[in-house]
Amino acid sequence: MQDKIESLEYLAAEIENEDLAPFIKTMNGDGELTSVIAIHLDCELPLCLAGKSGFKSGNKKYTVHLSIFPKPGQTFCCFSLPKRHDLDFRKILEKYESDFEFLKFVESWMIYGTDFWYINPLEWDGYSTEKKEKILTKIKNTDHFPDEDLDFTIFDTLRTNLKRLEKQSSQEN
Repeated sequence: MQDKIESLEYLAAEIENEDLAPFIKTMNGDGELTSVIAIHLDCELPLCLAGKSGFKSGNKKYTVHLSIFPKPGQTFCCFSLPKRHDLDFRKILEKYESDFEFLKFVESWMIYGTDFWYINPLEWDGYSTEKKEKILTKIKNTDHFPDEDLDFTIFDTLRTNLKRLEKQSSQEN
């Protein structure tokens, strides 16, 4: 029991020192230790998410926090990460050239990044039993990073609508 307590205390101290303290200092204007990146999507995701995940640059790992807040017709995504990994993470984000492409990243984050997400029950209820089981099984796998593509999609209806809107927009231009 003592080992478990010490392990939890170590984890709490690590979160405090590596994530929370630098973020608070940055927000208070006491240095630039944390990068904050905001992304607005022109679609409403049926999802709220608040979690952190690991990423890898070379042989160095770093943590990125993501919060996703949907509102009618839009979604706000907020990333925070150590300032020293800002360029590494921006390179990852640059791969996603549209809302449609960025949706892949969100889906992957749901499975490989964090299990702290809440999907609209109407969305979830619309999934087949097989899809639900696949999501719930894959979420247990901790061998991947969120910038790795999934071998399936989660938001099929939203993807179809986004693809249609992007096609219409490109035809109008």
